[in-house]
Amino acid sequence: MGLSINEEKTKFMILSRRNVNQSNLKVGSMNFEKVDNFKYLGVNINNSNNMHNEIKERIANGNRCYFSINKLLRSKLLSRKSKTTLYTSYLRPVVTYGCETWSTTKDDNRKLAIWERRILRNIYGPVYNDNLGIYEKRHNEELYDLYGKPNILTYIRCKRLEWLGHVWRADGDLLKNVLIRKIDKKRPLGRPRTRWKDTAEKDMRLIDKNATLDWTLNREKWRGLLVAAQVLNGPLSC
Repeated sequence: MGLSINEEKTKFMILSRRNVNQSNLKVGSMNFEKVDNFKYLGVNINNSNNMHNEIKERIANGNRCYFSINKLLRSKLLSRKSKTTLYTSYLRPVVTYGCETWSTTKDDNRKLAIWERRILRNIYGPVYNDNLGIYEKRHNEELYDLYGKPNILTYIRCKRLEWLGHVWRADGDLLKNVLIRKIDKKRPLGRPRTRWKDTAEKDMRLIDKNATLDWTLNREKWRGLLVAAQVLNGPLSC
């Protein structure tokens, strides 16, 4: 009994620092298409090995979800508390799906923060300026004071640290082996890319500069770090 392969559904992708000019792959009578990106478990994976396109797509999905409940968020019949619950339980999960594995850049963080503030401004509305006699947008600080919860960047940081704890405690697991493995090969010229591990360690030391990966083995200590991470909000000016 052999393995049956669907030619139309089977694609392949090459990950390389160099531009590989390879056309489709032909195996026997089958011809497999070469692609630059594909979806796996709902996540966009590309040959550049970054999350920029995935985050853009997540934000686009979040916008579609937002427009589907826009009337509810603008309704005067719903309390702000109910609208906030709608955001945290319905909208935000659409955008942050799979965020545990993200290694975000400043530009990614800026886009995520702008998206969240747009939603919050619709929930809390403008503020009336008595001196000018006009309605104005709320300042970022005032917006997050009304929100009273960790912003989206802090939420992502906490999820990333939670996943780091799970991976680091899994001795002998494939995930940890991939995380700690170092390739014995000469490094190419130029600054190396920021890895997910680098981002997670930066998150960890942002909360406590003395924190080490060994803290993950002490569940109580690691849980305390995660609680502290929720208190430390990300930059409001992203």
